[in-house]
Amino acid sequence: MLMASESLAGAIQLQSHLTIQVRGYELEAVLELQNLGDETARDVYALIHIGNRKQEMKLAERLQKGDRAKEPIVIALDRKDGCFPIIIETTYGDDHHNRYSDVVAAVYTVRGRPSQVKVWHQETGGVEEKASIILAGVANHACNVCVENNSDSEKTVAVRLIASSNLHVSPLVHLCTLQRRETREIRFGLSNRALNPGSAFTIYAIAEYDDPGCHFTDIAPVHIAVEAQGNIFKRLNWGICIAGLVLLIAFILYNIWVKNRFNT
Repeated sequence: MLMASESLAGAIQLQSHLTIQVRGYELEAVLELQNLGDETARDVYALIHIGNRKQEMKLAERLQKGDRAKEPIVIALDRKDGCFPIIIETTYGDDHHNRYSDVVAAVYTVRGRPSQVKVWHQETGGVEEKASIILAGVANHACNVCVENNSDSEKTVAVRLIASSNLHVSPLVHLCTLQRRETREIRFGLSNRALNPGSAFTIYAIAEYDDPGCHFTDIAPVHIAVEAQGNIFKRLNWGICIAGLVLLIAFILYNIWVKNRFNT
């Protein structure tokens, strides 16, 4: 399985590719990064999440424009059947000592069968530069996730969003009980903590549940973009013009009122 993700922070643009393969109860993965931006990414680390386990590794001291980093990963898995998520968070810094992170997620299967619960992002607005959600400033934005039970039995499902640590997500997890053939929409809140204007990246909606003897996972990407600074300035300029016009009208009306008062 191959998963790809792209994160743009300022002039650093990291493209991630994750290839995974399961042999018995062992997972073999290859994580490859490339900096497509103009600025150097420094102290590049990867934090691997599988179940309750975490494993950190350093990928590169620095990645200049066009540089690649490639790291093989081998992890012994718990002897449990099903399909499970692997989440890799990549962290890096810029020349100004700011830290950023990006995530890539995929499903691996150990003697399992496909999930009967499906999850996807429900778009509510227009699309700008292939992004489904446009973040403006630090305001809270809604991310609507649909989860569907395609089975003939009730399922208790845990739904969560996996995102960059520069993005605040609430709630962290949403538990819901779906009746047979039921579809439900779940709303998460997103707010920008430290992402630069013009940034673009991917987060993931993950739905998990258990049946006797087997675990199930479904993953869907959600594309995010942070509004460019120019758009913010444009709105501020319009706001300043409107405020100035209101003050001018108020000043003229006040002078008319004073003049009429003295004339009477």
